[in-house]
Amino acid sequence: MTGFMLWLTGNSLQLFSIIMLLMSMRTPIVAIMGTQKTFSRYEESDISLLVPKVVYIALNLAAFGMCLYKAQAMGLIPTLMDL
Repeated sequence: MTGFMLWLTGNSLQLFSIIMLLMSMRTPIVAIMGTQKTFSRYEESDISLLVPKVVYIALNLAAFGMCLYKAQAMGLIPTLMDL
């Protein structure tokens, strides 16, 4: 869903595009920081939660990576090409 919303906003610097980008960046960061709370209801079971937690964090990092790519495409992150 994050990728779809980022695709819909386009690469132009408009208020809506920047707000969507910032919200899309905030969501994975908050999710990664709240991983323990997200999986807390399953802690009582005898099943190891290491793999699901790693996958959860990896998917959120991928969403954050999409946001960084979008920010670079919009020109908000300077690169060596810009210097």
